[in-house]
Amino acid sequence: MEVKNAVDQSEAPLVESANPDSTTAIARPIHRRPGWLLILFLSAGMAVAFFLGVHFLYEGGVVAFAADYANLAGVFGLAVSAVGFFLTLWVLKETEHVNAEASRRIESAVEAAQIAVKQVREEGRRHLQGAALRVLAADVDALLRLAKDAQDGIERQLWSRVIDRCGEAKLLAIKLHHSPFLRAEEKMGLVDGSAALALMMNFVREGSVEDGKRPRSLIRGRKPLGKLVDLAANIAGRLIAESFQS
Repeated sequence: MEVKNAVDQSEAPLVESANPDSTTAIARPIHRRPGWLLILFLSAGMAVAFFLGVHFLYEGGVVAFAADYANLAGVFGLAVSAVGFFLTLWVLKETEHVNAEASRRIESAVEAAQIAVKQVREEGRRHLQGAALRVLAADVDALLRLAKDAQDGIERQLWSRVIDRCGEAKLLAIKLHHSPFLRAEEKMGLVDGSAALALMMNFVREGSVEDGKRPRSLIRGRKPLGKLVDLAANIAGRLIAESFQS
């Protein structure tokens, strides 16, 4: 009966910890009311009923009954005690086995919960990193469009557009080179590109644009601007590819 109670306790449903700050749900068994108390009360009642029955029904009462059957009862009592002793040892062993199995199941459940939480966190981190890469790629693409608009303004001799696009592109390049997702050579390329944009703006402002003629100083500034366009295109492509791998 005690083994059955121990098995019932080991198979009891598991509940999560009540602590809301815990990141991992700790399972604990729900204890049931032990059945050995009922057995104890029944045994005590049977013993009392036996002695009362002997006292009132047997001639001479309990003393006479003990004198007539003491030796025979002692032999049977010794045998029952020996069997009960080994039965108790077996029950204790089975109870220890059941408790060990229940502890192992609880530890396995806790470990599985911890692994699941770690996997969810890692999956969330990858999704956030992918989203950050796509946002950064959009900013780099905006830099690419501004640089190409500046090139187009130079070809069409729209000098006000050149100054405007170079100014916006310079500020965006300075912002982007602080990103932790860019490589060292890409950051250096953005720094050089922002310097080239500033130089291009000075060329346009200081150069002669009379009669629609292109300032000669722009010849020196177009090559670094072309490098910035190529760099922005390569960075945007790499970021898009890595965002889908995250």
